[in-house]
Amino acid sequence: MEELLEKLEKQNMAIIKLLGKIAFDKNEIYTIVTHGKRNPKNYVKVYNALNGEKEINELAKIGNVNRSNITRALQDWQAKGIAFNLGDGRKSIYIGLCKL
Repeated sequence: MEELLEKLEKQNMAIIKLLGKIAFDKNEIYTIVTHGKRNPKNYVKVYNALNGEKEINELAKIGNVNRSNITRALQDWQAKGIAFNLGDGRKSIYIGLCKL
């Protein structure tokens, strides 16, 4: 049963990424990620680290950005359809559509 769930999870990720590539090109995603940011390269680092395994605190360290700013950015990216929260309610764990 666990093996089947892992397979379905991988299939779902593939579908999400494929649909994301149809809806957005990398330049559009880059613009959304960096728009209005004081240190845009830091947010690109965070976006590139969205692999469905890292929690917000770890993402904040990767991008050298405080937790509240990362939380707002992640919520914005999710609302715009370029990131997805795979968390279970207690933890927020995000995945991005591609590497920038």
